[in-house]
Amino acid sequence: MKRQFSHPVSAFAALLVATALALPATAQPGQGRGPGPAAMIEAMDTDGDGRIGPGEFEPPRRGRGAELRAEADSDGDGRISRAEHDAMQAERSGRMAERADAMFEAMDADGDGYVTDEEARQQAFERLDADDDGYITEDELATMRERRPGKNPRWSE
Repeated sequence: MKRQFSHPVSAFAALLVATALALPATAQPGQGRGPGPAAMIEAMDTDGDGRIGPGEFEPPRRGRGAELRAEADSDGDGRISRAEHDAMQAERSGRMAERADAMFEAMDADGDGYVTDEEARQQAFERLDADDDGYITEDELATMRERRPGKNPRWSE
């Protein structure tokens, strides 16, 4: 018997749980996202104590942090007003809602407005079965685990 979620929040929660392990990782620290923690400490630690104090810390002047500040500062005055901040957050929230809607629609295979346990299971399986051969192999699980290190401690060797 198929169980259907009667509340949209329950369905969305099932969606998140079912896809959490299979979502591709964005990037590992220090791999394509700028310097890793050790390089950051080395660059800012002017007194050599291995820590970054308030006087040593410098926010990003380039990269994603700087891009976000520039995007938020819509009038270009070098400051972010409450109105600019709120506008940026509203725009980001809208994009997140669109992604959540697309995720739900992908999970709701029959389009009935509910995500069943079977639909959630099938979606998670398909995300893990990287070569679409109908089976999940050890290599596919290892690849998934490499993309999300530390997220699955019970699978540790």
